[in-house]
Amino acid sequence: MIPKKTIEELIDKHSNLEKDLSSGKIDKKFFAEKSKEYSDLNEIIEDAKKYFSFENEKKDLEKILN
Repeated sequence: MIPKKTIEELIDKHSNLEKDLSSGKIDKKFFAEKSKEYSDLNEIIEDAKKYFSFENEKKDLEKILN
C-alpha cells in the first residue's frame, strides 16, 4: 500500500501543475512537459481523492457505530 503522505504529495503536485498551466506564465519550453505530467497524474489523482473520501466516510461510519 502506498503511504498516505506520498498520495498527499501527488495531489499537491497535481494541484501546483494545474495552477502553473492555467496561469499562462509558464515557459513555452516546459509547457508540453508539464502538460504531459499533469495529464499522467489525472487518473491517479481521481483514484487518490476517491480513496481519501472513502477513508473519511469509513471513519464517520465507525464513529456512528461506536
